[in-house]
This record gives sequence, C-alpha cells and structure tokens, in this order.
Amino acid sequence: FGQHLRRAVNALFRIRQRTADLRRDLSAQGMDDDEIKHRIRQDIFLPAQIFKQAISQQPIDMEQIPQEPIYMEALNTLRPVFDAYDRGYNFGEQGLLYSALVLLKKGY
Repeated sequence: FGQHLRRAVNALFRIRQRTADLRRDLSAQGMDDDEIKHRIRQDIFLPAQIFKQAISQQPIDMEQIPQEPIYMEALNTLRPVFDAYDRGYNFGEQGLLYSALVLLKKGY
C-alpha cells in the first residue's frame, strides 16, 4: 500500500509536470544542468519526500508537512484514506496486503 500511496502523492503533486516545467524555465535562464538538478531536488523532490515521510505514520505530524498550498491540498485530498486506518498505523512499514492477511487470520 505504501508504494501506491507514494504514487498517488506524486500524481497529486504533479511531480513529472512540475519537474519538466522547472527544468525548461531554468534552462531558458541559462542555468547549467548540475544547477538545474540541484534546484529540482531542492524545490520539488525534497518537499515531496518530507511530505511522504510525514504522512507515513498516524497521527500525522502536521509540523513536518510543508505549508505551501499544494501540500495542504494533497493532505486534504488524502484525509479520508488516513482516517480509514487506526491511529498509530505506519504506511511505510505495513501494507494493504499485510492488513488483509491479518484480517483473514482473525476470521473477518
């Protein structure tokens, strides 16, 4: 489930589109490729990674979530998914398959 959650987050953040747009804009400004890669990592990949880490555990540590609108909108979009899981659930270590197997063993 964690992998699917990461894909959903990437789609919500439009990672590919934003990366292409930023690369194009910075290239047009004459920035070299190493600088462009650094800016993409700094401006797009790192905030997304911080967001993913913050949402991987319940309850979500809101202080870790970047406060830009794109991250808050993603959090609101994903809120029903998070609310469906128990407090203390860790999306990073456990998965949907794991959860389904546990329920099957319990006879649900």
